[in-house]
Amino acid sequence: MMKTMPRNPSFLRPLVLAGLLAGASFSDVTAAELRYQFKTGSNYLYSVRIEASEPEFTETVSGSATYAVKSANADGITFTMRSSLHTQRKSKSGSVVPGISGGPPSFRAGGFRLGEFGRPNSTFARANEVQIDSTGQVLQETGRSQLPQALGDLSRVATELLPASGKSTWESTSDCVIVLEEKEFTPPGSRFYRIKDVRLPAKEKITFTLGAITGDLVPVARKYELKTAQSVLGQPRMSITGEGTNTFDSKRGVMRDVAFKGTLTENTPNTTLRVPITLALKLLEGAELAAHQKAVLAGPPKPELNVLPDAELKTSITDLGGNNKSRRTVALSRLSNSKPDDARKAEVTAQLLAVLKDEDPLARQLAAKALGNWGTTDAVKPLIAALDDKQFGPRMTAIESLGTLKDSRGIDALARMVAQRKDHFLAGNALKAGGDAAEEATLKLLKDTNAEVRREACQILKAVGSKKSVAALENASRDTDNLVVLYAKQALEEVRQR
Repeated sequence: MMKTMPRNPSFLRPLVLAGLLAGASFSDVTAAELRYQFKTGSNYLYSVRIEASEPEFTETVSGSATYAVKSANADGITFTMRSSLHTQRKSKSGSVVPGISGGPPSFRAGGFRLGEFGRPNSTFARANEVQIDSTGQVLQETGRSQLPQALGDLSRVATELLPASGKSTWESTSDCVIVLEEKEFTPPGSRFYRIKDVRLPAKEKITFTLGAITGDLVPVARKYELKTAQSVLGQPRMSITGEGTNTFDSKRGVMRDVAFKGTLTENTPNTTLRVPITLALKLLEGAELAAHQKAVLAGPPKPELNVLPDAELKTSITDLGGNNKSRRTVALSRLSNSKPDDARKAEVTAQLLAVLKDEDPLARQLAAKALGNWGTTDAVKPLIAALDDKQFGPRMTAIESLGTLKDSRGIDALARMVAQRKDHFLAGNALKAGGDAAEEATLKLLKDTNAEVRREACQILKAVGSKKSVAALENASRDTDNLVVLYAKQALEEVRQR
């Protein structure tokens, strides 16, 4: 359901980093030549990167935000925005640090949760529709692209208000809410706790200064300040201060990029924590856009793997064969997220294969996942057998590991799953991960009598196909099924560019 938005509503920027990331920079500017000129049917894709440098680790959010313009005319500009963002926490030594589990991916700094991001294809990631006028004024909107947390609504990151008349300096203030995550011990005094959300009212103030215009590019310097109403010993419980620059392309009528560097300061009665924060938004075009599209075809980025210290590796191997299930689970998790030691792969594979037969579904799931990193050729046949596991978890990780290992036996098994429509979405993604090794098996799927199988084969070949696939895809482009024709042509276009 669409809802009409009043002029300058206070809730357009209720969330702290919405102003930082989007700039919120033109709410009072008034240079008549600055107008949005989005084109009907066009997509505008921006890269997004946010970092918070904690004392012991760095929290990172990276990915993209795509604006799909439905219409652009005298009545306004209507678009949908969908984001694809990934979070990672890495220690100063370079190893990946587990974040807080449960719920959608979140960005945290200090004791605060500054944003939540929907997983692709989840209800949290649904696109929302927004209608603006040429100055960025919101006329109507439906839904929200993000949950109402401190990072704000990405649907307006690159479409903040533009000026109605000329000014060189202006100021914007607004109320917002941030979320403090507190540990609530249950019962009090125990070592067990849950995370409790505490919402803290705050005010933000942004001062803007028009910079020296170079050609069509209009830079706007931005000074940002946020303070919570709650204080500790006379200081805000939390504050963010910093400076940045927005760059608007006056000829094309789009925001080119946004950059910000600042510091989050968290005050408690006993400590003061300062966390540097950087944010960057950039319109992708040309080679950068092509590189991004290629990365999307390859699937989401794989998590970085740690190198286990020798002593920790020895302990993990011992725990795999022990009777303590808790220690075994920890060992499996470590091996699932670590780089293999070639000298110990055979030993680890043997231990993991034993766990792959365990009665515990979680143990089988983690063992199958670890075999994707540590598995030798001896692991392929047992992993293929795991494709018939009654539990989804072990099947899922077995599928993923067979794609990672790229052994022809595993690739053929994955192709059979696509043909049989058994966990075919996962199997198709695993074939994409198989790269060149998956091309021959996928080409055979183009001859399947089931149109759904042929469609999926085209989509896989779009990611892994080479010149060897051209003739078969050309033939598929004359298929009797319209979607096969469409997907084959799309795959051909991608393959020919390689």
